[in-house]
Amino acid sequence: MHKLKKNRVQPVYVTDEAWRRYLQYWESEDFQARSRQATVNRNTEVEGPGTGPSKHGGGSVSFVTTQERLADSSETPPTVNDLYLHLHTVNHDRMTFIDARSERFYVSIEMICKILLSLSLTPYHVLCLLCIYAG
Repeated sequence: MHKLKKNRVQPVYVTDEAWRRYLQYWESEDFQARSRQATVNRNTEVEGPGTGPSKHGGGSVSFVTTQERLADSSETPPTVNDLYLHLHTVNHDRMTFIDARSERFYVSIEMICKILLSLSLTPYHVLCLLCIYAG
């Protein structure tokens, strides 16, 4: 739907009447107000001014699915650090964090991950505990 709205090119599978209604709705004040508010919400700097919006790069793919995909593409199961870096770096490059909060949190992960993994927990449970720890 985002691409339809952005490109404003009617696809063959959308009837003329439906397309007209889409265009009419996208131009309405109600839609414009919702769109502006969504933009503000996405760009909220939860860690304070200058920290950038909080984001991750997982999209709609679940954590478990990401873990399975990483495991399938490697000879060893992904560590918690592998999963976090995959989800919180630009284009999954494992170096360029998406935001300042992600980078600070990763430093915390490095410090306490060894302790939690020594308890024989799964990467999923370790990440859950880390999320609770981070608030």
